[in-house]
Amino acid sequence: MHKVARTLLIATVTLLLIYGISMLYSTSYAVYGESLLKRQLLWIAAGSICAAALWWRLDYRRLGHYGWWGLGIFAVLLLYLATANLMHHFRLAPALLAKLPFIGGLSKGSPRWIRLWKVSLQPSEFAKLAIIVFLANYLPRHTRHTRELL
Repeated sequence: MHKVARTLLIATVTLLLIYGISMLYSTSYAVYGESLLKRQLLWIAAGSICAAALWWRLDYRRLGHYGWWGLGIFAVLLLYLATANLMHHFRLAPALLAKLPFIGGLSKGSPRWIRLWKVSLQPSEFAKLAIIVFLANYLPRHTRHTRELL
């Protein structure tokens, strides 16, 4: 990647992190104090270390070949959660909803979360990454279709 683009990307991400953490701190200090800030700073540090390791070790061209797989996996997961959400919304078989694997009822007030042991995840967040990887691989190879969109 070009040095200017890399520097601009790192600066933009850093500014967004600083802005986001300051907004979180200013809105939640009265309720949570500094505990939420410390936890978020820990997650930022862990995420930064993982991002740096991936940037250094991962060849994005190889990652692009798995874009279709990522889209397929997360499409199935999102369909699964959409079905559970509809069942919950229309009060269809609440006993069945509680027995669905990985859901087991509501999590944080919604059945859109998948629970794996004690961790709750939203597959839509990972689906965003899968779409980015897929499009980063697909669009350069299909420039004719890209020009049609413009």
